[in-house]
Amino acid sequence: MSFLKKNYNKKINSTEKNLIRRQKFLIILTSSALFLAIIGLVVSLMVKSPQQQILDSQAQYTQITAPVDQKILQKKLIARATVNPAGSQNIYTFLQASPSIVTGVFVSNGDEVHNGELLAEISGRPIMLFQGQTPAYRTIMPEDNGKDVAELQTDLINLGYSNSQSGTYDDSTQRAISGYYASLGYSLPDNNGKAYIPMGELTFASTLPSSVQKLSLGGVGDVAKTSSSIMELNSGGFLAKASITQDQKEGLQPGMPVILNDDINNRKTSGKITSIDLVKNQDTDGQTGSTDMSGLAGLDSSVTGTDDSNSNGGYTITVKPNKSLDSSWNNIDVALEISIASTGGAVLCVPQTAVKVNTDSQNYITIKKSDGSTKDVTVQTGLIGDGFIEIKNTTDINKGDLVVVG
Repeated sequence: MSFLKKNYNKKINSTEKNLIRRQKFLIILTSSALFLAIIGLVVSLMVKSPQQQILDSQAQYTQITAPVDQKILQKKLIARATVNPAGSQNIYTFLQASPSIVTGVFVSNGDEVHNGELLAEISGRPIMLFQGQTPAYRTIMPEDNGKDVAELQTDLINLGYSNSQSGTYDDSTQRAISGYYASLGYSLPDNNGKAYIPMGELTFASTLPSSVQKLSLGGVGDVAKTSSSIMELNSGGFLAKASITQDQKEGLQPGMPVILNDDINNRKTSGKITSIDLVKNQDTDGQTGSTDMSGLAGLDSSVTGTDDSNSNGGYTITVKPNKSLDSSWNNIDVALEISIASTGGAVLCVPQTAVKVNTDSQNYITIKKSDGSTKDVTVQTGLIGDGFIEIKNTTDINKGDLVVVG
């Protein structure tokens, strides 16, 4: 029995030793595989393809550059404005016809009207528009004189009718106005062979051509109200008005030329500033874009379109077009382009973002040389405009040199 027991114990011990050897082997094998995997990962991260190395090198050293330019710089103000009539004038009818029935309407809202325009017809009689400052207030009889007669004589001459300019409703004027009536299909009543002009058939507008803002006569067949307004005309043409801030006002003066840009309809017209009026206790919207260059030493801070607020509430600039605008401009939003300053001639300039400030509060730019190295050059700056800054000390800088931007 003792012999069997000893043999059994030997077998047990041998089995345990084999198990331990296998466990150690597995542990070593697993550890080695893990170690090799880690080494492989590290190597893969450290070793890059030549193409990747080139890309990484370019990404590390690429700098955005722009060439030094030479051109005329202009400092502009761009402001949004609305075109509206300068004023309005009501056209009245004083026809004594009874009943007063509308028998013809020859203009519509938005139409442009001119000197000698036939506006409407009431009970078969015309209502004609002429240019003049004196309102139509009476029946004009032969030998009557006054400002209304003088203005009518001038209007008839402008329409191509030979006429005197005596200021008196004489035979010459009677022939001229009778001829004009006949051209429109009407005749003048007469008194003992002398033609007279009934009250209400002539009306005067202070500014022509003009446009119909509001037609209130009604349609054919409606009853016309005597002594009432039949239409409202734009008086004095069109004006564009924009709100600006105190900063934007700097450098602006009445009389300055302006470009009115209707970017929606792709058209432009010219004009000039007629007034710059203070608006008190009213917030401005800052309708123009702005560029904040206040961090650059010595730079002009009144850059185009600054939208800083001010305690006065801002200003309103009024622009009058140089030529008469038709009614399609009414209530149109436009951009006002105003040139405030110019360098006159071509100057060296760089993009605004190329100018930086060093620790000594001096402006400088960074020149990139052909070999890839860079050099900081201190500069003096001038006019800011069109996204560029004028640089004045040009000893070390030439047109075409590359400057680092951003």
